[in-house]
Formats: sequence, C-alpha cells, structure tokens
Amino acid sequence: MSVTVGNRAASVVSTPAVAAAPASDKASGLEGLCRGSKGPEVKALQETLNARGATLETDGKFGPLTEAALKKFQADAGCKGAGRVDASTVAALKTPATPTAAATPAAKDDVNLSCSAGADRAKTLGTTSTAGAKPALPTVTTPSTNGAAAAAAPSTSSVKLAPAQVDRCLAAIDVGIQQANEEKAVLGQAKEALRREVTELETPIKGATATVADQAVLMGRKGQLDAVEKAEGLVDLKLRGYDSAAISVGDGTVTGAEADALKTIDTAFKKGETAVATLMQTSSALVDKGLQAGGRGKPSLGLRKPDAALPATTPTAAGAKTLNASDVELGRARIQTAVAGATENLVVVGRAKRELKAEITTLAALKDPTPADAAVLAGRQAQLQVLDGASQQLNTRIAGLQAADKAIADGVLTDSEASNLAKADTALGAAQQALAAQANLATELIRHGLAAGGRGSDQML
Repeated sequence: MSVTVGNRAASVVSTPAVAAAPASDKASGLEGLCRGSKGPEVKALQETLNARGATLETDGKFGPLTEAALKKFQADAGCKGAGRVDASTVAALKTPATPTAAATPAAKDDVNLSCSAGADRAKTLGTTSTAGAKPALPTVTTPSTNGAAAAAAPSTSSVKLAPAQVDRCLAAIDVGIQQANEEKAVLGQAKEALRREVTELETPIKGATATVADQAVLMGRKGQLDAVEKAEGLVDLKLRGYDSAAISVGDGTVTGAEADALKTIDTAFKKGETAVATLMQTSSALVDKGLQAGGRGKPSLGLRKPDAALPATTPTAAGAKTLNASDVELGRARIQTAVAGATENLVVVGRAKRELKAEITTLAALKDPTPADAAVLAGRQAQLQVLDGASQQLNTRIAGLQAADKAIADGVLTDSEASNLAKADTALGAAQQALAAQANLATELIRHGLAAGGRGSDQML
C-alpha cells in the first residue's frame, strides 16, 4: 500500500502580509474537492485556508494535512462537510478572513510512505513528556521530541510537533484506518454468517421440536451476533478517533482540549472492547456446550478470525513513591487479611467441585438419557469449569497480594512495581467478569434442562 503523507505544518514568521485575491473569487469552483484532488482549485483552497490561519504548502495537491486543515475550518465555521468541500463550506470560505502573518513554505504534499499490506496496526510513536500530551488512541499515540512516555492527564497546555513528527503520526493513522476498515469487513462477513445460522436454528424441523441443547446453541449464536454488532460499533469509534487524531496533529499543535477529547475516545473504546470480549467468550462457551449436548448447528461457520487488538500503551513515569511507616504497616495487615480470605474461599470452591463431580458422574451413568438430561449434564460440566477457573483466579489473587506485600515492605513503591500491580489487577478484574457471565449461562442451561424434565439436583452455585 502507498500512503500519501505530506503538507507538513510550517512555523509562522512575522513577515509583511501579501495582498491576496478576494475570498469570494478564490472560493468559487471549489465544491467537491476532497482527499486526492489535484489542480489549481486545490491550490486556491490551500491559499484560502492559509488566509484563515492554516500553514499549508500551496502545491495544488489535496493531502492529509490539507484535509485536516479543511476539517478544522469546517468545525470552526459550523459546516456540515467533513473533509470534503460542500456548498456550506464554499459559502463560509467566501466570508472575508482576518489578515494573518504569512507562513514559511512547508514541504510539498507529494511524499509517499511505503507500507506492506500486512503491516501491524498503527505503531505507537511515543508520547510527549510535557503537560497536555495527547493520550493514546486505540492504536496511535502522539509523537514526542524526546521519545519518553507521559501520563495522559487532562491539561490546558499545548504541545508543538515537528514536521517530521506530524508526518510519522499521519502515516501511522493512515495504516490504522486501512486495518480498521479491513477488520470491519471481516466483522461484516461474520455478522452475515451468524444471521444465517440463527435463521436456520429458529426454523422448526418438521415432525420434531427444538431441544434444550438446540436452544442453548441458538442463545449462544444470538449472543455472538450481538457481540459482532457491538464490535462493528467499536471499529466506527476507532475510525472517529483516528479522524480526530489527524485533525489534532495536522496543524502541528496538540492543544489540551484536543488531548482531553482523544482521551475520552480512548477510554470509551477500551471499556467497550472489554465488554464485547466478555460477551463473545460467554456466548461461544454456551454454543460449545449446546453442541456437545447434541444441539443443532454448525461447529464452525468458516469465519476468518479478526486480528487481535493492539495492546494499549501503558504510560510510565520515572521515580518512586515513598510510603510512611504507618501506611506500610496498615497495608501489609490488610494484605494478610485478604490472603487469609482468599485461602478460605479456595477451600469452599474445592468442596463445591467435589460435589459437582459426584453429580456429573451420576448423570453421565444414566441409561437412556434424554436431551433434557444431557442439557443438565452440560450445565453441570460448565459449572465445574467455572469452579476450576475460580480456583485459578484465587491463586492468582493470592500471588498478586503477596507481590504487593513484597513491593511495599521496604517502604518504597517504584514505578515498575506500581505498573505491574496495576496490570495484574486489571487482568484479574476482566477475568472475574468473564467467569461470572459464564456461570450465569451455565445456571440458565441447567434450569432449562430441569424444566424440561431433566434429572439432577436443583442446587445452584
């Protein structure tokens, strides 16, 4: 793929303003211009935007920075266009502009960056270490002059970017946009396949009724369909984030307001991604259990798995936090109490596992089991998997608590220790949510089986 990059932002110098043609003359004939357009009309557009504060090279080539400058103007003027010159934009451009200082020429909009078709998602370029640095997007962060990462705290400050940094960031955004569109196409294929499967499962079979196992597969497929549709919405959110990032860095300055807006988009994306992953995991587990219990449906829909999302960059800061002796003592006491509680829970989970295994053995030994019996058995087996996962999570929690105790024991909490503890806590929280959802689905499957006459106890986790 060849991604066009250029139109570097230039620094403004105080030189005498040059007389320009009336805005109404230059704005004529611009309607319809967009990324990729070339010619004297584009040059006239660039000159008109420069008269309103942009710093574009008037080379007659509509590249990413011309687009970013146009979008900024449209947003400020309240136009409906979004990177394309429409009638409302032409009318706004005809409005006389306030005289501004002339800008030094910038690099021409004809630089190409070669990227392989299978490139990774847009690369992390580092974040600025000054206040007001733009927080990471789902796959792109703001480049900095020193390459150091910074905390993405809201700020009213602005960050100046060098032309080369603007070029690299816009190139990365272009790669991210292409890959997001490819991901959206894969999700579209998955959605159509799931819709066909759901339609087939909802169609009654002549002379037969749907079993509980059939219902489990259908419920799981509907959950997967819901997850895919939500994932499509996340891709749209990601694309809006890329668009906002291009506008933010396109003029060579990232303001505090732009950084805060990008942080909001990033936070919403991460929350949605976690929710979608949990829904897909639990729905897929229900489909698998239904199929194992003899439910109708295809084991595989022949779908290509979308690329995994790029892990978000975790900002780190230099230095360490010194703790008071009283805080250390109180913290270690709480950690010891938590470890004792988790250990007790391990004993409870172990007892529940033994009871479940006994019932599973009984159900598996039934002669002439009915579909309802099979559904109860599948549900009990799913519950056993939940308890196995709970045991693993409790052991992970104990290990994390012990790591926290070790981290604070010397009275100093380093940045590395704090970062590792935060990552472990986040991962544990996500795993607990997924396990809880899986437990609910397993319970629902058992209740359906019991209601249909399946044998087994009515005791639930």
